[in-house]
Amino acid sequence: MGQKYRIKVVEKVKDGKGSRNTNTFLKDLFEEFAKRSDYIFEITDGDLPYAYREKQLHSVLVPSIDYISDALIVEYPTDRKQRGRQMPSHGWIDYWVKYGNTVFLIELKHDYFGLKVSRSGNENNKKLRKKTRKEWLCAIKHLEQIPKCDIEFFKCKDTKSVVKIALQFITSYTSSEDGRYSHDECDSITKIIQDSKHPDALKPNYIASWFVPKKMQKMYENGESYPYVHMVAQVQ
Repeated sequence: MGQKYRIKVVEKVKDGKGSRNTNTFLKDLFEEFAKRSDYIFEITDGDLPYAYREKQLHSVLVPSIDYISDALIVEYPTDRKQRGRQMPSHGWIDYWVKYGNTVFLIELKHDYFGLKVSRSGNENNKKLRKKTRKEWLCAIKHLEQIPKCDIEFFKCKDTKSVVKIALQFITSYTSSEDGRYSHDECDSITKIIQDSKHPDALKPNYIASWFVPKKMQKMYENGESYPYVHMVAQVQ
């Protein structure tokens, strides 16, 4: 667990080609994300990039990835011409990243989780929003549309493997002012995300949570507070 930012990696990518680099990259990314979110909070006197939408999240993730990696390209086209042939067009990938001898193709999504759900006494109500799963499956499908035979074209100098990552940030929010935030509650959200028995669960193969610092848990003018952030990934 990260000491300063109380980051907890709950589930790691299982052993396989590029798995060690992938786990290290995701851990480094989330820690840098927390660090830069804290910095922005201080500079702006209280703004939180993860309280907004996906586009605002780029403002933290791009410098974070750039800092920890060897190279980064944003909105990377998947229809590049290589060796005299044209790859089938599948649009754009949010991030192309070179990290050591691994290239990551990352599709990003962002959504929210209402704490009223996790605090509900009804177990049947403890589930993610349908939009969360819809966005998650959209990211996975987008990456799956890149054929295995075309993966080699994303490699560059000194690259041994290409790893596709559907990455989703889930920001927890509440309109309650009681300040009942805890590691146990953060863990309960993790379990809802992981719940293999529930059809709306994401079932990621990497998941990490951040119990944000108390100073960043304040109530905002919209009447909400954002005490937890989860980063989940489906690594292909």
